[in-house]
Amino acid sequence: SIASLTKLMTAWVVSENTQPGDTITVSRNAAAAEGEHGKLVSDEQMSAKDLLSVMLIPSSNDAAVAFQDYFRSSGKNLITLMNEKAEVLELRNTHFTNPAGFDGADHYSSSFDLAKIISAMREKKDIWEITTTREITAQSLDGGRAHHLINTNDLLMIRDDILGGKTGFTPQAKGCLALVLRLHDKEYIFVVLGSENRFDDMQNLVEWVSKAFIFE
Repeated sequence: SIASLTKLMTAWVVSENTQPGDTITVSRNAAAAEGEHGKLVSDEQMSAKDLLSVMLIPSSNDAAVAFQDYFRSSGKNLITLMNEKAEVLELRNTHFTNPAGFDGADHYSSSFDLAKIISAMREKKDIWEITTTREITAQSLDGGRAHHLINTNDLLMIRDDILGGKTGFTPQAKGCLALVLRLHDKEYIFVVLGSENRFDDMQNLVEWVSKAFIFE
């Protein structure tokens, strides 16, 4: 189980199939999504770019489901596109059944596959910029609602070498965290799954790598 690390693939597929200024209408189904919530309301309209921010910064499930329903209304299947992308990347231990990261027997990945996803999508600068945003306010298109977004990645507050990342948590997946870091002028991908304390575990992992390898 990978919880909301799923949203990295969701964001990738969304960015390739929408324009930043596209109007996304929040469905009733999305507004009622369980778990982490961006406080979206039914029939609210947001730009695709701002809805990506709602999905990635506070890790909102309602935003992910809103994209899924938007794709469906356009005759596309977001989950199919996510799994097709996984096939192209030859991810042998990855399968998606939802865009948010809800637990399920057929929704899974591995730390290695997630690292491959992250490596392949490093050129998506717009997505990584969102994931390193500490705090921002996203407005609905009519200006009637403001969504104050605070990043769920606590390490952004204490590290200045983070180039991107995503948090995740469900009871089954436990704590999950993926980061791209710049160490000694090189980029490294770190993935922690099934953690009781994802931030401490990540810090320990990064510290170990810094000490265990010779950087030239």
